[in-house]
Amino acid sequence: MRRIAAVLALCVLPGTSNAASEDSFKLYSDICYNVEGGDALGIRIGVVKLSEATYAFLQRSVGEPNKNPEMTQVSAEDLRHGKLVFSVPRFGELATFRGTITAKGLTGGFTPKLPGEPKTYRLRKVSPQQRFADCK
Repeated sequence: MRRIAAVLALCVLPGTSNAASEDSFKLYSDICYNVEGGDALGIRIGVVKLSEATYAFLQRSVGEPNKNPEMTQVSAEDLRHGKLVFSVPRFGELATFRGTITAKGLTGGFTPKLPGEPKTYRLRKVSPQQRFADCK
């Protein structure tokens, strides 16, 4: 786990945006800044490739992004085919995300779907240094 934290830290530091770090870390997000409430809303999903495995993390934001995102290993074979599938614990059960990765972003959804949750998330590929856009 320390190794994953170290890789994440290296990926988000300024000056590390070379081709190797772009290939080893991708971030998809729909988090936006709610001007009226003064908080951040949405989710972001990251994909981190380490030498021995690839991991996805899910970070939810209701007010501010979770300080402890959910992280799980994912299939390198799925990623080669533009697919991302992972499961994370949610309210005592596993929720599985299934999505498709394109050059512009990640589209997919969770099963089971929570009430009020969108059927399909459309997450833009973003830079780790990018500030949250204002909610529209």
